[in-house]
Amino acid sequence: MPLRNFSIAESWEIQEAYKRHNSTGAADRSSEPLFEVVDTEERGKTCVATDNIPRGTRFHVEKPLFSVDDVGETRWSLENKIQLEQAASLPRNRGFHDLINPFPFRQSAGKANKARFEANNFQMTEPDARGKSRQGIFLEAARFNHSCLPNAWFNWNPHLGQNPRGRLTVHAIKDITIGEEILINYQAKNAYKARN
Repeated sequence: MPLRNFSIAESWEIQEAYKRHNSTGAADRSSEPLFEVVDTEERGKTCVATDNIPRGTRFHVEKPLFSVDDVGETRWSLENKIQLEQAASLPRNRGFHDLINPFPFRQSAGKANKARFEANNFQMTEPDARGKSRQGIFLEAARFNHSCLPNAWFNWNPHLGQNPRGRLTVHAIKDITIGEEILINYQAKNAYKARN
């Protein structure tokens, strides 16, 4: 049976249902290797399913390599820059430097880590009372490519894991077959609101 492509509205509707479900009743196969990172000529590194992944399955759980305070839409503060440079310089975080820097020719060496972080980070927490949240680097999740009509959805789950508490989880929002590229939507939900 051919897979059905979901519209953007349907895709977000499915994602909202999973948020309400809070990942507690979904099939959890995150301890199994259900995808691999491969090099492609067209899209660079990407994730491809190595087994069939049924809709609703949580197939990936990952703790952050490191995180920094959310920089939002404004300029990076000196504190944000220091946090990033300290984290990026630690030997245990060397995998960060293997992630894509989308603008390698338009930057000085000092801006490369900032560009790499901005291109590969995930929102980790909802804003607190001060409006602050965290963004983190997840080496495996950073390899999922974008689609406006994704077959998977990611979410920060604050109830999983220890030291630090919380994990990024990825769920199938439609059936994913062996060999199929796993795609997530990088955009915030409000990116699709109609303009007046």
